[in-house]
Amino acid sequence: MTSGLVLCAVDRSEAGHTVLDAAKATGGDVLMVHVANSLLDSEIPAFTADGETERIVEHGPTGVRLVQAAEARNASLVVLGTRAKRWSSVARYVAKRVSCPVLVVGPAADPAAEPITRPAFDRALIRTAPAPVLIAPSG
Repeated sequence: MTSGLVLCAVDRSEAGHTVLDAAKATGGDVLMVHVANSLLDSEIPAFTADGETERIVEHGPTGVRLVQAAEARNASLVVLGTRAKRWSSVARYVAKRVSCPVLVVGPAADPAAEPITRPAFDRALIRTAPAPVLIAPSG
C-alpha cells in the first residue's frame, strides 16, 4: 500500500477502468489525469475514483504531459495502461523520465493476479532509484 499520491493516466476506453482499479488498489490518494490531443478529445472520462482528490485534463503530447503532472505533484506512483501486449511508446517515455515507480497495466489485467504482483509492487514502492517499472499480467 502506498501513502502518497498515485497519478492515474486515464482515457475514455474500457482499459481506463482497469487502470483506475489498479490505482485505487494501492490505497494512495488518486489523481486522475486525462491528456487530450485536441480540444475535441478533452471530455473528462465519465468514471471517478472513490476518494478521488483531484482530476485534471491536460492538452498536448501525452507522455510529456504525464511526466510534467507526475513531477509537479511529486507523485509516489504513476499507473498507466497499454492496449497491446507490448509496451506503448507513452509507457516507455514516462517510465524513462519520472522519478517514481511506474505500474503498466495490460489490456486484460486480472484482479486475481494481485497476490502474485502485490509483493513486487510493495517492494517497488520502497525503492528510491532507479524508478522500478511493474507490468500487470495481461491475457
